[in-house]
Amino acid sequence: MSKQAEHFWIIGIKPVVEKIDEEGFFPEDEIYLARKQERLTGLLRKAEKGKVKIHRVSFKQLSEIIGQKNHQGIALLRKNKPALLSLSQEDLISYTNKPKLFLAFDGITDTGNVGALARSAVSFEASGFIIPRKKTASLSAGVWRSSAGAIGKIPVMFIPGLAGFMHRQNENLLFVGTSTQGKNPRVFFAEAKQEKRNIVLVLGSEQKGISPLVQKRCKEMLAIPTSGQVESLNVSVAGAILMYEYFTSFYG
Repeated sequence: MSKQAEHFWIIGIKPVVEKIDEEGFFPEDEIYLARKQERLTGLLRKAEKGKVKIHRVSFKQLSEIIGQKNHQGIALLRKNKPALLSLSQEDLISYTNKPKLFLAFDGITDTGNVGALARSAVSFEASGFIIPRKKTASLSAGVWRSSAGAIGKIPVMFIPGLAGFMHRQNENLLFVGTSTQGKNPRVFFAEAKQEKRNIVLVLGSEQKGISPLVQKRCKEMLAIPTSGQVESLNVSVAGAILMYEYFTSFYG
């Protein structure tokens, strides 16, 4: 388990705008500006709202600061970005006297839900997040804010795709999904004590749930008992309930 720290320059109009659209501003970001604002009004409005320091310099000064001339009059200094803990393969499969619980995301795009899941994961002893690089919310400034910093306490593994990962790890890990029809979570966690494998809880997208291929590769589907008066629970609420059931089964 290791920290992934970042401190680097992002240079040019398109790279800076795309990076901020993707991740937002972090508290210690700094903008160096050596051009008129016409094409950057939206970006600078976000910077001012986020209380990001803006340095207004000449083209020559900016070239000297970043060590190159091809910068289009703007550069973003991203320093001391909050670091993530890295989840390794060894962390994933090592088993002691009780199973670890990991969360895998299948198309969760809402940063508020990811942040809420991070807070619950820290509270209920989940051991890490498994996050596909595509079709899933990036761990942006919005996630850091909505998690109140909890995302920095959760080891993270980034993977190319979830279905392929499940196929490769099928012998090592016990994959379970969520559905409106399935096994009672309390019963499942009681039975899981006999498996001697770590558990991966797969949580699906807010709109579509778990994709068919991913669901096919889950050993069990878990259904949270409810009154039935609503069709489904928000993914962060469902995730929190299932993590609580895990916690009470193995730590309570």
